[in-house]
Amino acid sequence: MGKPSVLLVTVLCSALIVGLDGSQGRTTERSVRLRFPDRADLTGLSIQYYLVGSSGRLGGLVHTAPDNREYVVETSQQGEQSNSLKAIVYCPGYRLVLLNESDLSSRQSGAISIDLKPLGWVPLSGWLISGPIPRDLNIEATYLAHWGHPFFGIADGAVASFTVATSKVALDGSFLLNIPDFARDPVVTSFQEGPMRGELRLIARESGTQNIPYALEEVQNPERDVNLPVAAEYSRELLLVGVPR
Repeated sequence: MGKPSVLLVTVLCSALIVGLDGSQGRTTERSVRLRFPDRADLTGLSIQYYLVGSSGRLGGLVHTAPDNREYVVETSQQGEQSNSLKAIVYCPGYRLVLLNESDLSSRQSGAISIDLKPLGWVPLSGWLISGPIPRDLNIEATYLAHWGHPFFGIADGAVASFTVATSKVALDGSFLLNIPDFARDPVVTSFQEGPMRGELRLIARESGTQNIPYALEEVQNPERDVNLPVAAEYSRELLLVGVPR
């Protein structure tokens, strides 16, 4: 099983995309510099953040690349320095990292070192037992981080989400996903047990066109999306049905 695909994060506000190469520029009083370990595999790295200031809240997603080790997040809004920065850092194979930088106007320059600690995987497997199976069909697992709302201090809006695993569907309908072991991730377990810890949504997607040919349902739970709560282990015999959209 390869590493999970690049993450997709939906942001409540109009997203500010930051795309700085790790070797570019220097930190100003209106930016924060994040430094990642030299030996870590940063494929699929995601940095989602919110800035809070007198102009309100601004959400953003940092554009990342596997060979970059350093990123700069601009912290000004409409020319004014934001008061605080909160960020969720996710990288496949590692624990989640939360950043909470307050009083940015008096913050000293220098990079924030991101400590990435390994996180294991938990298998999830099953079969797609109905519906035509295109040769390039994948099953994707997207993690919905419901705890992102209280962490960012927002009451509503889109939930932060990360595509954390992908498996090609074999001609016999079988698939195998390696899911991050969120049940043992200290960030996830620091939130109230139950739905707040998040869930996994399974979708079917064609790798070439990126189309979603049909919705997925569990045989045991028809007419419902496949949303699985975070758990220490998952089914190895999950039966899915493809329903035309």
